[in-house]
Amino acid sequence: MDVARTFLALDPDEALRAGLAALGERLRAHFPYSAVRWTAPANYHFTLVFLGKVALADIPRIIREAFHIATSG
Repeated sequence: MDVARTFLALDPDEALRAGLAALGERLRAHFPYSAVRWTAPANYHFTLVFLGKVALADIPRIIREAFHIATSG
């Protein structure tokens, strides 16, 4: 069975992403350690829930259900 590490997340719009990137740059000045790995702004997201290893066959159902929940007030 093929699986993928899966999570549900929100993708910030470009304005929020730019603001977070600016904050990240300010933070870098205070944490100049080589052991710190900074995330590229293109990879920023807000994880809502980590689902773990999910069968690839189940992913379309998860997407449909998450979309239904998100769009049904």
